[in-house]
Amino acid sequence: MNKSPKPRTNPSKRRRFKNLFQNNRGDWCIDLSQGGRRIIRVIGKSRLRAEDVLAAPKTDLNRGLDVLRKPGLIMTFQEFAAEFLNVHAIQKKSYRRDKGALDHHLIPFFGFFKLSDIKTQAIEKYKNKRSEEYDGRQKEDAEERRVISGATINREVALLKTILNKAVEWEKIEDSPLKWKRVKKFAENGRERYLSKTEKAKLFIEASSSSPYLKNFLILAINTGLRKGEILGLRWRDVELASGEIVLERVRRKNKRALRMPLNRVVLEVLTSMPRYSEYVFYNPDTKGPVKDVRTAFETACRAAKIKNLRIHDLRRTFATTLSGKGFDIATISSLLGHSSITMTQSYITPISERMRKAVDVMADAFDEEKPSNSTESRKKAERSPETVSEESQKAEYIQ
Repeated sequence: MNKSPKPRTNPSKRRRFKNLFQNNRGDWCIDLSQGGRRIIRVIGKSRLRAEDVLAAPKTDLNRGLDVLRKPGLIMTFQEFAAEFLNVHAIQKKSYRRDKGALDHHLIPFFGFFKLSDIKTQAIEKYKNKRSEEYDGRQKEDAEERRVISGATINREVALLKTILNKAVEWEKIEDSPLKWKRVKKFAENGRERYLSKTEKAKLFIEASSSSPYLKNFLILAINTGLRKGEILGLRWRDVELASGEIVLERVRRKNKRALRMPLNRVVLEVLTSMPRYSEYVFYNPDTKGPVKDVRTAFETACRAAKIKNLRIHDLRRTFATTLSGKGFDIATISSLLGHSSITMTQSYITPISERMRKAVDVMADAFDEEKPSNSTESRKKAERSPETVSEESQKAEYIQ
């Protein structure tokens, strides 16, 4: 005897609430027949919200309004953002960043907007509001508090655009509520901060007292140019000491491109000396897992070394700028950084190279050649004999 297939939904919940049911993820759905066609829509975690949505088309059926086909007229940004995170963003590598931007900035501002009501003017107000706020990662008693950068605001607006485009794709709204060409981006000035030789020496002195992991992290960051997440997520299986290479799989790379990085003797010495307590190179015995972050220790070391306005990602710029100053071509540096284009690499290289330093030194030599010679200056001094000086001083006294 064939067994009937197991139902995908809970029958008791179907019977309890007419035209409503919960799917396997716990989301409330409406189930109606309209114009000879069955319509099922996922509403969200709130049953009361689902009942409100269900009530609207019932009152509008007599007038022929298909409200269910336009949930964007009813669904708020906050409700759809939750669905976006659970279904789409959770698959992305940037999930934590997207969730933080939504929870702390986009939802507090746009949360109660209907999807169809988010227009250009609202986005401009959001941009103006954010541009006047300070970077929350800094302490309030910092000497120079940074305002939110234009690049950060551009990323948040880009996330908003992605969410509204998904709303169109998932048939929550029929079309995007605004023309994105009218939304102007902030100018993004390339950051030109890197670690100088003097700062490097001071930072390494303070690194050991800040964290047991920071010094080795700094060595790898400065000598490989890898990103923070790539270094902290490094596994011993990624390290090939025999061939002197690190191999990072494409799934762990930001641009989804695998990277084979050669290691210099400094990095090889550090990796050889590190104990292998776990599969992770940077292992935290307290949490029994990989080291999650070194930002706090890094900022503590920078304060102790009196180094200002330096971020962890600037170590990657230090790697690129150092190689450029030593005469290496931009294509080689781009390959080591794993960039998909040379244009991106150019933004990492601070344009003060050894060639530029030599150029200004040549100007100094030319300036010295054009100055009066020592013999000319000696002759002029000799012409001014003591008697002449005495006469001039007497004239000065007479004038006074």
